[in-house]
Amino acid sequence: MKFKVFSIAIVFLLAFGVLMMQTAPVAAQSSAPEGGVRDKINQMREGVLERTYQRELNWLAAQEDHLNNARTFASKGRELMEKARQKGLDVSALEQAFNTFDSAITAAQGHHDRAAAVLNTHAGFDNNGKATDPQAAKQTVEQAYRALSDAHLTLQKGVIEMRQALRAWRDAHRPQPQP
Repeated sequence: MKFKVFSIAIVFLLAFGVLMMQTAPVAAQSSAPEGGVRDKINQMREGVLERTYQRELNWLAAQEDHLNNARTFASKGRELMEKARQKGLDVSALEQAFNTFDSAITAAQGHHDRAAAVLNTHAGFDNNGKATDPQAAKQTVEQAYRALSDAHLTLQKGVIEMRQALRAWRDAHRPQPQP
């Protein structure tokens, strides 16, 4: 009887062991992303390109305002410079500063126009700003960014130099207190 119970226990353990050792079929995993994941990644990249394109269009519009403000400032500044000249003050340093500032505005406008041309051509994007060709769209946003940055830096440098020239002229022509 002990032998029978022992045999049944062995058979039971072997059967249980065989059940535990059965392997579930596993699909082979490839190192490349699946089609669904790849599509999601591409959609994310296209979304980034579309948002970047829109941000650069907004930057272009804001920069147009900055250029117009710089032109207005230069015009009003020249009027004030003429009034100072009529009062007999030496404005040669201011005149040179305004000429340099006008050159900076012209150079910045050139960069700005280049960015506008790139964004208006919108290679890689459709008319609604949706990316149609990711490679061309990437080149578009990169070229526009470079041109917008060049315009920004050129105008910013001109403004800084103009402010310094105005400050120096104002300090040199400040009325001195009488003793």
